[in-house]
Amino acid sequence: MIATIFGYLFLALLGIFALMLFIQTNMDLWNEIGKDWWKTTKMGMKISNKRNGVTILTDQEYEQMLYGGQIKHNITINK
Repeated sequence: MIATIFGYLFLALLGIFALMLFIQTNMDLWNEIGKDWWKTTKMGMKISNKRNGVTILTDQEYEQMLYGGQIKHNITINK
């Protein structure tokens, strides 16, 4: 009876340890591989720009700010 309880307890602890190891491995892989993939998506670029304080304006927003006198220093990147 006691051996069975300890056996199940051991299996449960082993399962928790394996799950923690699996999660840690996936997080390490995501940090190494996933970062580059995430930055190339639209959402990744928006988050990166927000963190860096960069605002991407539409043509209409740009013209409104330009004629309203809100833009003093502008950097225009033509593709």
